[in-house]
Amino acid sequence: MKLNPDCVRDVLLAVEENTGVHAVMEIDEDDYTQYQQLKKYKYEEVAYHIVQCNLNGYFTDFAERIDNSYMIVDLSPKAHEFIANIRSDTNWKKIKEKALTIGSFSLSVLADIAKKIILSQF
Repeated sequence: MKLNPDCVRDVLLAVEENTGVHAVMEIDEDDYTQYQQLKKYKYEEVAYHIVQCNLNGYFTDFAERIDNSYMIVDLSPKAHEFIANIRSDTNWKKIKEKALTIGSFSLSVLADIAKKIILSQF
C-alpha cells in the first residue's frame, strides 16, 4: 500500500485528540469511524498507517492485537513536533506541494519539509 500523507496526518491528529494521561485510544474495524478524522478512510488504510506511524517512532506505547485492533497509549515527542508543524491546513498544503515537487512522501521527508517551512516563516 502506498503511504497516504493525509491519512498519516489524520491518524496522528486523532491520536493526539483521544489520548492523554488517563486515556488510551483503541481502534478496531467495527468502531474506528467514531474518530472524526478517520471516517473518510477504509479500515485497512487506517490500520496500515497506524502501523507505519508506530514503525517511525510516533507512539510512546503501542499494541497490535490478534483481532487486528490497535491500542495506542500516546504520541512521542517526535510526533508532537511533527503535528505542531503540520497542524495548519495552509502549512500542510505547502508541505504536500513541496513533497510533490521533490517526488517523495516518506514520513522523514515530510517532517524535514515541515520543519523547514515553519522555520522559513521566522
